[in-house]
Amino acid sequence: MVKVYKCHNFKSQSVVPVDGEPVAVFSSKQRVFVATQQCVIEVFVLDEQDPSGSKYTKSNSFSTEAPIEQLLYNEAGGYVSTIECKVSRRQTFYSVKIYLNWNVCTEDNRPIAHVRLAGGNQSVKRSSMESDWMDVIDIPCRQNVSSISTCSKTGNLAIASEEVIFLYHLVEKTVPNSNNTFLDVVLFLQLDWSFSVNQVTLCENFVGVLSEKEIQVARILYSDKSFGRLVDEDETCRTFRSVSTETFRIANKRTSSSIIYPSFLNDRDPSIVGQFSNVGSRSSSTPSPALSNSSVTRSATDSYSCILDDENFVQWKFEENELPRNELSGIKRRDMFCDSKTVHLKGLQDLLSRDLLLADPPKIKDLRASLSGGGHMTFGEVKVETVLYKRVDGGWGHIQLVPTYLAKNERFGLGDRTGTIPVHSSSFSNLVGMSVLVSGDTTGFLYSLWPHSSLLTEYKYTMPAKQIWAEGELIYILTENGLEIYTCRASAAAVFSMEDYASPVKVFPSVRRDICLCGIHPFIGPKKLTVSENHVILLAMVDSGGRQDDNLWSLYALQKYSHGELYKEMIAFGSRYQRKNPDTYLSLLEEGHMILRSATVTGVTGDCSSSLNPDLLLESAALLGEFYSMPRNMQWYLCLPYYLMSGLSLFEIVRQALQYKQHTKSTSAYCYGQGFLYYLNYVLFQDEEPFQLKEEEGDMVLEVCAEAMPDKLSRIILFSRLQTYTQEKTLNLLKHALQQKYKPDEAKSGTDMLALSLLHLKSCDPESARLALAAVSQMELRQFCVDHHQLLHEDFQQLSPLSQLMRRHCPEVLIQCLIALHDIGTIPLDLAIKLLQVPCGYDEIYQNAHLKEYLELLIDDEQRKYVFEDAVVLLCEIYIKCLLKWRPPGASLPVTLASSAICHLPKGDGHFGQRYVWLDHIPPLQGSKSIRQPCQYTITTNPTSARRSGDTPCTLVKANVSCSCFRCREVLLKLQSILCSPFTTLTLVEKVVTLLEEGIQGYDSLWVLCMLKKDPDRATEIMMEKYPALLTDYSVSIMQRDFVKWRGFLDMLMEKLQLQTEKPDHREPMYLEGVKGVFSWLADVMEPPDFLNLLPGKGNVMFFLPFIGTCYKKQQSRKLLSNIVTKGEHLKKIAS
Repeated sequence: MVKVYKCHNFKSQSVVPVDGEPVAVFSSKQRVFVATQQCVIEVFVLDEQDPSGSKYTKSNSFSTEAPIEQLLYNEAGGYVSTIECKVSRRQTFYSVKIYLNWNVCTEDNRPIAHVRLAGGNQSVKRSSMESDWMDVIDIPCRQNVSSISTCSKTGNLAIASEEVIFLYHLVEKTVPNSNNTFLDVVLFLQLDWSFSVNQVTLCENFVGVLSEKEIQVARILYSDKSFGRLVDEDETCRTFRSVSTETFRIANKRTSSSIIYPSFLNDRDPSIVGQFSNVGSRSSSTPSPALSNSSVTRSATDSYSCILDDENFVQWKFEENELPRNELSGIKRRDMFCDSKTVHLKGLQDLLSRDLLLADPPKIKDLRASLSGGGHMTFGEVKVETVLYKRVDGGWGHIQLVPTYLAKNERFGLGDRTGTIPVHSSSFSNLVGMSVLVSGDTTGFLYSLWPHSSLLTEYKYTMPAKQIWAEGELIYILTENGLEIYTCRASAAAVFSMEDYASPVKVFPSVRRDICLCGIHPFIGPKKLTVSENHVILLAMVDSGGRQDDNLWSLYALQKYSHGELYKEMIAFGSRYQRKNPDTYLSLLEEGHMILRSATVTGVTGDCSSSLNPDLLLESAALLGEFYSMPRNMQWYLCLPYYLMSGLSLFEIVRQALQYKQHTKSTSAYCYGQGFLYYLNYVLFQDEEPFQLKEEEGDMVLEVCAEAMPDKLSRIILFSRLQTYTQEKTLNLLKHALQQKYKPDEAKSGTDMLALSLLHLKSCDPESARLALAAVSQMELRQFCVDHHQLLHEDFQQLSPLSQLMRRHCPEVLIQCLIALHDIGTIPLDLAIKLLQVPCGYDEIYQNAHLKEYLELLIDDEQRKYVFEDAVVLLCEIYIKCLLKWRPPGASLPVTLASSAICHLPKGDGHFGQRYVWLDHIPPLQGSKSIRQPCQYTITTNPTSARRSGDTPCTLVKANVSCSCFRCREVLLKLQSILCSPFTTLTLVEKVVTLLEEGIQGYDSLWVLCMLKKDPDRATEIMMEKYPALLTDYSVSIMQRDFVKWRGFLDMLMEKLQLQTEKPDHREPMYLEGVKGVFSWLADVMEPPDFLNLLPGKGNVMFFLPFIGTCYKKQQSRKLLSNIVTKGEHLKKIAS
């Protein structure tokens, strides 16, 4: 369907006078070439000084040998090419002429034309009298020439003669026996088609041909022998590339190659071929009857690869990541395709593209190295792949390739890597899309050929087309009544294919939307049409009614609007129908947006004198976002990506919504569209920096949020990027929203109460904030703070007011949150210490109970052992400072009832180890029972008796007592537990030793524990000297079953016992009991041979005999137990 909108105009118009009757016309960037019946080509140049911008003046002219049937000018080669025809009585002679230095011909200078055959040597020498000549290359043709075409990038020339296409390449040659060079065209490729070619079009490595009923487009592919593979632009040029503008970034996705390894490379590497599936690559030996007459089954040489027939083999391919490229965008596209699993059967896909199977690929003659090719030496073999084939019963009349290039060369050129390929230009690496326009008299079709093959649009003309010219954004149709201008989707389709639109924040207008007939310009007697970068050149004739020579010919130069100006014209036209016909407004908005997006990527602005204003693209995105933000819009999800692309701030978009509400005089919250709410929800909770807004701007945003989505107001206050607003207004908004949301006696959610607490804090009302915070469960509060860590700190510099409130009233929740954030890597150890230290300094760090609790909880898990080294050293330093500063509670110190409660050491699998039993008996500890008893420093009155007497329970402080309860010795016990851990390192021990001071409580136990790591013998010696009564427990816990350690320990113990025999003191009974206890334990756990080896050589046999007997009895008991268990297992197996 074609929509008609009269929104296209030309900037200016001028008439160019022409001498004689024109037969052909062609325009370039700044020139217009007009061929007349007098065998003259007149050249007109654009007058850049003229203010109208469309005035052409005649610059020169030159003569041709014969009348011209077709005229072309090639920008890359700078040559003029013509089809010239001589008619005699007996036959007609066709030739193609190449005019190289045509610009030497002026009104004052008519040089001699030097005509030479293409592909020959420069054998004619210039006369000394001739300073210059016009160099003409003649390409004689044996048969009729129907069409010629040139590639504006490579300079190649294609000649269509009957069923053959000849491809010529412009090269530089050297004159034999001389250093002089000259230009020549050499034939390098011949394509033989299965039908007579009426028209040909050429661009890069794409060739399109047309006959009365058939059109076919092929791609020329070269193989690089030095790389041993096919040179395909999908692999060599389509590396990851990007195009950046001020407003958006389009990343070109790498396209998978659709080329199968060529069958003509006989020396191909089988490992490379194995990477491709051969299923469906050629027809089976028992093909389908429907395809038995096609060219696919005629010859095995037409196949791309050879496989073995296997009627039972089917390849299944499931793809979840590859999304089809269609017009769907954003959420709708993602929801429809993200979970799809498609079975790809290549045979079925080939049946769907039946036209390609029925096409006969052209036969190739590679003439680069032959004599007819002029010795044009390049490497690699060549093949041709059909990319489009259509056959109709009516008639085709026009074919044109439409390429799309990037604006800048941001990728390496193909020639830099693979050498010279005659069908690739230096801009080939910037090619991002190739389309083709094929047309009949009244209907045209635009197909995308690369990177994806599909039908883009269909055109219906108001009258039969006489001539057609396609650009990336517009198509010009010349009819009997004048000029019709339609929108074109070639560039838009190429830009669309460069990015994956599965994300909800990426969008591109549908390239399959109905095209627009945007301009109809009447002319009298239009005959020919040609289009340059900035002008449309139209040749018209006014019939005089008399002789043909009296007809009036006019050449109209119509200056085009730039893309930015065309966009403005479309928006101005569509705005008139914005209220009455929104679809018209949307159509023109999207057309204008596609034109601007394409111009931004390709750099083609429609006006070589100026560049595209980037603000126009932002404006178009903003208008589209505004359209989709309106209420009752079915495609509301497109509002978000367009608003993000527009560059508008949150406040500007909210202000637009308020203006719309005021304009419609609506008082309902439903005046805000779903797309607008979707945008707000996305940007407010985006994981980025907070918005930089003024307070009044933030108030306006919150008022709209409170009206449009009151259920999310609390989350916006707590978790959003909106941080600047007036506290009083926001508190009133929240209270009003809660009154509307809850009944008077209904419990409020944790989110609402936490937001209320936060606002009270910011309003300097800590008591109300505490009451609101108390209504939030600890589990819910912990989850909120972990999921949204910004609630706990102010830019990671200090604790937030909410954290300070939690630190005072629920510190355990705050500590648990910091631990959880440490585990996920959000707040590491050093940052948590920094937050918890403020405002106290490092010297008073031992008084920071919350920091100490954080470190204790942190090291109480083996999974965090990567921080043990740093955390434990700091924690031990805090413990030692606490021990040094510890004083018994006095009457002036506050004592709580909880101070006498019995607590426990951490029981995790972290750095807190199991304390040795003998540590309970080293002062200041007085045994394990003393640790579990109530504090001896305090006496608490009985609450029951206090109530009876009318008094209140109280705690009294006693003096001149010694207490070893857990509360009084908690720090010592925890430090001992850390030093008993298997994770204890020598570095930690050395640090503790340097911090220990004489007189510190528990000095002996801490010093012994440190020596066990540094010097175990020294630790044992101290224990024997000071605490001989603990030798049994000490030796068993330290030596365990280590035979070598036991040997050394027993030697030291027997030596001490020997000294006691010589000089006895009060410790002699303790040593003797220690010896008995040690040998008693060894007799229970060791085997008799090991036990006997540990006995001292000079010992008393009668003293050790009971222990020896016990050892053997224990051995027999263990053997008996083992036999019983073995027989029981055997009987159990027999019974089962």
